[in-house]
Amino acid sequence: MNSRMYEIDCAHCQSKWMVKAETIVNATIEYSLKQSILDESFFKRKCKNCGNTIYFYYSFLYCDTKNKVLVALKIKEDSKWIEQLKMNSHYKDFELYEIEDGVQLKELILVSDYNLDYNRILECKKKLQHQYTNMYVDAVDECYVWMVCNETFFGIEIRHVNKNYTNV
Repeated sequence: MNSRMYEIDCAHCQSKWMVKAETIVNATIEYSLKQSILDESFFKRKCKNCGNTIYFYYSFLYCDTKNKVLVALKIKEDSKWIEQLKMNSHYKDFELYEIEDGVQLKELILVSDYNLDYNRILECKKKLQHQYTNMYVDAVDECYVWMVCNETFFGIEIRHVNKNYTNV
């Protein structure tokens, strides 16, 4: 676990304060941090002055050593650290995903916990985007990847997004 200090600005009352934020989360040993990402409290902060809820997204690395997945949440043009990560031989067997928002992070965690192929899920989402907008993965269970779109739930059978499935 590594952390860094960031300055947060409240858009509601314009106050500023410093907050300590984790820059690397190892999901295998820091299970509580993984759960806070899944329940969407990890990036949530309360303004010290007015109590307004702020979602504070920043560049950080999610590492799941059990499933060999790295997720780099990249905010702004700060990608030098991602290039260094790609060259690190310790992570050569890991799948690296570069994402730019918290929704994708949650999706990737849910998907990697079931050892599914996120790229296949993205393919399914693309095929459905002509009908649905604002679609995201909400949950995964033994049979389905559950997606939400316009407040409607629907499932994609897991066999269609399993890493060993050959007919997409």
